[in-house]
Amino acid sequence: AGRGSGRTAKDHADGWEQWVFCADENMQCECPGMIRYGTRDHWSAVHPVLGEPAMCTAMAMGDPAPRLMGGRHCDCAVKRNSEAWFRLSPAVIPEASAPEPVVS
Repeated sequence: AGRGSGRTAKDHADGWEQWVFCADENMQCECPGMIRYGTRDHWSAVHPVLGEPAMCTAMAMGDPAPRLMGGRHCDCAVKRNSEAWFRLSPAVIPEASAPEPVVS
């Protein structure tokens, strides 16, 4: 994975994309699109190498908040209603985007 592009990570997941949790710090994130790494309102965004998991570390992603301690993780920008979207665990889909349960 490369370092951030200089644009904010918030710019990348608008419209039909949704940020979803991918991995905790020091774990691998497999994502079909943009990955953001950070905490709170401090993010760096990278395009991963296609087909390869990215390490959620400051060394791999660049540290967007060097003065803040801990709590970093990776999110993945997933296009809504894409094949990747439908493979997501319901546990990581933000509530506002979660499908309504079918009750019969």
